[in-house]
Amino acid sequence: MNNKKVLLVEDDDFLRQLVGSKLTDDGFALNVAVDSVGVFTLLEKEKPDLILLDVMLPGLDGFQILEKIKSDKSNEAIPVVILSNLGQKEDKDKAFSLGAKDFWIKAYLDLDEIVEKINKIFEEKK
Repeated sequence: MNNKKVLLVEDDDFLRQLVGSKLTDDGFALNVAVDSVGVFTLLEKEKPDLILLDVMLPGLDGFQILEKIKSDKSNEAIPVVILSNLGQKEDKDKAFSLGAKDFWIKAYLDLDEIVEKINKIFEEKK
């Protein structure tokens, strides 16, 4: 058990359950949110070690959430990975300019690769 806390922000039920189950099976402590209200509630209660953040969400989109997270001194060090089906250069540039650690296109990722990429981010933080 690695005890690393991951916050998965995804409004698609199927993807949230699929990715969430894989992360839990691989020993991550998982919290999930489906919108900005859930994200900021969980950030107040329990600081994650990593946030996986979908772009297309109800209410505030992932870019707006990322900007708010990074503008808060108590959360700015938390790595945030953008998950998107939007692969345009402008979207990637926007994510990185707002402080994203990485930008993953959901359609190109398999579950084992997600875990590998998360573990790599945690290794870099050591």
